[in-house]
This record gives sequence, structure tokens and C-alpha cells, in this order.
Amino acid sequence: MVKEPSTRNQFLSAQNYVLTKALEIEQDPSTHHHFLEKADIPFVRIGELGRGAYGSVEHVRSTISHRDYARKLIQRRTFGKDKEVLKLFESELAILKRLRHQHIITLIGSYTDSKFVSLIISPVAECNLKEFLSREQFSHGDRSIIRTYFGCLSAALCYLHDNSIRHQDIKPENILIKESHVLLADFGQSLDWSDSQHSTTSGFTLKTPKYCAPEVANYCPRNSSSD
Repeated sequence: MVKEPSTRNQFLSAQNYVLTKALEIEQDPSTHHHFLEKADIPFVRIGELGRGAYGSVEHVRSTISHRDYARKLIQRRTFGKDKEVLKLFESELAILKRLRHQHIITLIGSYTDSKFVSLIISPVAECNLKEFLSREQFSHGDRSIIRTYFGCLSAALCYLHDNSIRHQDIKPENILIKESHVLLADFGQSLDWSDSQHSTTSGFTLKTPKYCAPEVANYCPRNSSSD
């Protein structure tokens, strides 16, 4: 006669499954995870970092590694209302999985729960470039650091283009600063042209008028040089 598994054994089996998924989020960014219960999500909210058109960004801490990350949240119901948002999210996730550069944010992992789809990103920035440049006073050290940013961002941009990715929305708000480190962020509007022979596109595109290139503003054909 086969005995029914005890409640204790069932609990331990379930715990092992949840813990394994929690650990894998920080170890394997290529796999998307799903958590049925909010209590199973291995991150605790520390505070809010910002809000965008389709979601918010939070400062979170891992309950497994105790490391701090940024978590980008988009409500799942948004995807049902606007398929373009889903398309942009899937594109951003795919692009971030490919990128590894010291001056570009790093994707740690991604997951879905009952209400949200989330990206876990490193590092947690102290501010963005717009906020940094809005300071009333700059120390001598700040001025020295600013001089290095152009080279750092140029290197990151060359890396993107060498990997057939066009950012398409470079602006101070999308450049993060962590200590003296500067990083390109927010790839929600980026274009992966690796399946095409060239990066040239035309027609309507999302843009930030104040910072986009003239050809983008006029909806003319544009390529990676528009970055």
C-alpha cells in the first residue's frame, strides 16, 4: 500500500522549489520566472526611485543575497490594454539579456507575479545625469568626474552599435550615476537590428523632442548615427 506523502514532506518539497527559483533569479538572467504568491518573491521594497509612462522603478533588497537592486515594475493589465507596451517590454528584456558592459546597466533577472512583470537591474543609482547637472554648486571633484563621462558614454555607445543595438532615447534622465560611475539605462525604446543588414529605419517613432536628432524629429530615415 502506497502511503500519502506527509504534510511536512509536501511543505519541504514546495520550499525547495520556491528557494531554487529565488536563487536562480540572481544567477541566471536568461530565464524568466513566475511566482504564484507574493510572499515567495525574494525581494523586499526599500523605496521608490521613479515613475514612467508605463510603470515604476523601486529600490529593492534580495532576501537571498541581501544585495540591493533596482526593480522596474509594469502592471500585467497594461499589456492587455496596450499591445505596444508588451512589445516594448519584450524587446527591452531581450536586449538587456545580451548586454554586458561596465557603462551599461546590468540585467540581474526577471519575473512575473499575479499583478506585475518585473525586471531586476543593477546598480541602484544615486541620481541621473539631469539631477546631477541641476546641482547649484559643483566641487572640484565633481568637475573632474564630469570630464570623464563623455569617454565612458562613447565607449558604451560604440559597444551598443557594435552589437547592432540602437538606443534611440539617449538623454540625461536615461544616464545614471553611481558614485563616480556613469551608465546608460532605459532600453524600452531601443532597436535590435541584428537580423537586418543595416540600422536605417523610417516612419513614426517614439522620441524625446528636446534630445532627439533632427532626422528623428522630422521622421526622416535614420540610423545608429542618430544616437
